[in-house]
Amino acid sequence: MNARTLGQGLALTAVAVGLIAAGCARTIHGEAVANETDRAAYVSSVSSSAAAATSAQVRSAKAAVCAGFFTSAVDVKLKLSSLSRELEAQQDRAAARTKARDAGAALSSAATTVTDALRDNPSIPAVLNAAMSEYASAAKDFASELNKLAVGSTSPEVFIAADDRYRAARDAALDSCS
Repeated sequence: MNARTLGQGLALTAVAVGLIAAGCARTIHGEAVANETDRAAYVSSVSSSAAAATSAQVRSAKAAVCAGFFTSAVDVKLKLSSLSRELEAQQDRAAARTKARDAGAALSSAATTVTDALRDNPSIPAVLNAAMSEYASAAKDFASELNKLAVGSTSPEVFIAADDRYRAARDAALDSCS
């Protein structure tokens, strides 16, 4: 080994040890205290960021649930309108039964779509959850009554009650999404 290289290495080591010793030799007396202004600003910043993220998540969940509702509600509306026209015409009972089954299937599908959207988006507000849950339940019950209508086994009172409940639940769901 070269004596010059060894000398330079020892000199560098001595300087490094000296700097470390000098840096560690000085002590600071007292207690560490957080700057309250900075701490308050940091806490406020973190809180507002968390609130914004939660708010965005809730809006996204609401949009997903309402999108599923609107899409399925439009299909149901079209099927029910078609059934209504067929019933008013009173010409073809077989066509009316088919349209009643189609409307029942659309209602069942709407109930499933909304129920799935509620399950996939648990962060929605309680008011929206209640309105959509009632819509899904009312749609399922009305679908059952439409299917009974198709085979001629429903009573007018039960059918009308299911229809009224569905319409009320649909209106409440529309209000909660707007």
